[in-house]
Amino acid sequence: MASTGTECSGGPLKHRRSSGGCITCRIRRVKCDEKKPSCKRCTSTGRKCDGYPAPKPRLEAVSVVVMSSGSCSTPGACPAKSRQSFQMFSELYAPMLSSYGTDGFWTMVVLQASYVDESIKHLVIAASNLSSSNNVPFLAHYSRALQILSRSQNVDVIIILVACVLLTVCDDLQNRGDSARRHISAGERILAEQNGLSLGPWKDSFVLKEIMATFSRLCSPRPMISRVTYPPT
Repeated sequence: MASTGTECSGGPLKHRRSSGGCITCRIRRVKCDEKKPSCKRCTSTGRKCDGYPAPKPRLEAVSVVVMSSGSCSTPGACPAKSRQSFQMFSELYAPMLSSYGTDGFWTMVVLQASYVDESIKHLVIAASNLSSSNNVPFLAHYSRALQILSRSQNVDVIIILVACVLLTVCDDLQNRGDSARRHISAGERILAEQNGLSLGPWKDSFVLKEIMATFSRLCSPRPMISRVTYPPT
C-alpha cells in the first residue's frame, strides 16, 4: 500500500512542538495551547505568560535578499528585455526617483520588494519603460501588475503601499495627475487605518519609515525627471 502523508519511515510519528507557542512555553519546552492574549498553560499554574513573538517580516532592508521562485532570482532567469529593464531601474531610474521619496525607498525597498512580489516586479519593469519610444512594454507590465493586485488576497500591507507609490509614479510621469492622486490617497488611507496597530513587525522597521517618508514627499513639488532612453540593442 502506498504510504500516506501522515506516515513516515523509520517508526511512529513523533509530536512536533508548535512554532506558534508563547515565549514562556517555548523557554520551558512544553506544549502551548496558544490561547491569546495569555495561554492557559501558563495562567492555570500561576505563571506569567510573556505573550507571543511577532512574526518575522517577509521583506527587510538588508543586503542579502531571499528571492522568490516566481521572480528573476538569477540574471539568466529573466528574458533579456526584463533584465535590461531591471538594470535600467537600479542604475538610472532609482537614483533619479528620489524626488518621489527617499533614496532608501527606491534603491533598497522597491528593488527588494520586486524580488518577493510579482506585481511589484511588473511595476518596476513598467516604470523602466516609461521613456521608451515603444509604449507597448509599459502598458503590458502595468496592466499585468493591476491584474495581480486585483486578484490577490491577504497581500502584505507593505507590498500594497509600495505598489501605490509605483502606480503614482507611473501615472504622474504619464501626465495622469488625477489617477496619480488617487493612488496617493489610497496609500495614505491605508497608513491612517493601520495607525501602527496592525502593522506587527513593520511598526518600527526601516522599511515602514522609508515608505512613510516617501508618502510625505509625494504631495510636495518635485523636479522634472530627465528623459532616459534605452541604449542600442
